[in-house]
Amino acid sequence: MDKKSSKELFKESFIFAVSTLGEKGQVVIPVKIRKKMKMKKGQRLIVFLDRAGAVIFIPVERFEKIALLFDKKLSEIKKLANL
Repeated sequence: MDKKSSKELFKESFIFAVSTLGEKGQVVIPVKIRKKMKMKKGQRLIVFLDRAGAVIFIPVERFEKIALLFDKKLSEIKKLANL
């Protein structure tokens, strides 16, 4: 098995692009990120701000899948804990 260098792993983990905040607060998501995320015009996004000040965009459809998975796991945990 080939060991990947930390530089190669870093390149696979992140996509870098630059965008400019418009006067109405609009941000254009660069095309290489939109393509990677398979984003479409008009797609709804949930926007988070983390403690480090990073802004995170998650498509609503993905967030719903994550929420359903957490709900299912929570139900399993409650059954195991007799709650």
